[in-house]
Amino acid sequence: MNDKQPFRSGRRAFLAASALAGVGVTGVRWASALADAAKDEAARAGNLAPTGQTFLIKRDHAKELWALKPAVIKTRPPFDLEDPAGNWLAMMKATSSTIGRRTYVSSYYRTFACPMGQPAVPFFGGAGAWTHQLVEPSPEILQPFGEVPRGTMMQLALFTGVILDPFTFKPVQQIRNPYTGKMVDTRDSVYAESYLVYPGGGMTSLERPEVMSDRAPQRAPYVRSGRKLSFNLAALFSGEGPHQPRMDASWWTADYADLMNPDVPDVDADYAWTGLMQGRDSAWWGFGPQDPVQVLWNVHGTVAKSQKSIE
Repeated sequence: MNDKQPFRSGRRAFLAASALAGVGVTGVRWASALADAAKDEAARAGNLAPTGQTFLIKRDHAKELWALKPAVIKTRPPFDLEDPAGNWLAMMKATSSTIGRRTYVSSYYRTFACPMGQPAVPFFGGAGAWTHQLVEPSPEILQPFGEVPRGTMMQLALFTGVILDPFTFKPVQQIRNPYTGKMVDTRDSVYAESYLVYPGGGMTSLERPEVMSDRAPQRAPYVRSGRKLSFNLAALFSGEGPHQPRMDASWWTADYADLMNPDVPDVDADYAWTGLMQGRDSAWWGFGPQDPVQVLWNVHGTVAKSQKSIE
């Protein structure tokens, strides 16, 4: 990687981020690489281990999940966006693949440190790459969650990210913590998590059900503007506790005609994400456990159903 040049395209960001795992961009190989990076922590913490700013899954768990049968959505458009079931189907087509393919997301992001009572300050930038896959959950995976709606699927998510300077967007080894004034060593992100997604809306994190679980049928808010249709999804972290305040919100925008066309099984999309985290959520950021700081994430990306189409 040439640290004298900023990232200039989504495809370059995707390939550079995936290279961090020491592999190409094939999902199963990513899963193994992610697990290798976390094997020491995972040995101490079961399937889930905190490391850096996110979570990782052990090799055996990752292989088990990625070996599951890809999920195929048999109901074809057009979809009724006012009906929770039709709304959910259209949203899944915009965000995932309806015919069992993997979905690839390249993104850029910029974060801001937000101390209570003080102005927000740019903290660090980044380039990231996701691989998503819808699969059919096995009875063994569903068993701890009791009865679930018929048609429930599972989304697998794998991520790598490169930390960049928040102004030049060049790779850096250190970032200044604007709250403490100290330089901190950066840690590139490796992340894996899986979710149950329910027909008609709602989802549950398999790894963190205590903080992210909502089974209630719900119609995702949407906006149609010209040829585009945008869905707004909010992952409201449930329950009281030290993880609050914490939330994610994202926009997924695709061509309306393609979404409603039964002869177009998959569509590319634009992606924008905003997240709010506590400064203490990642050790490498350099905040103390009592520092009154939140970190705001601002992300823009491209969603594609093939790696070659990421530009």
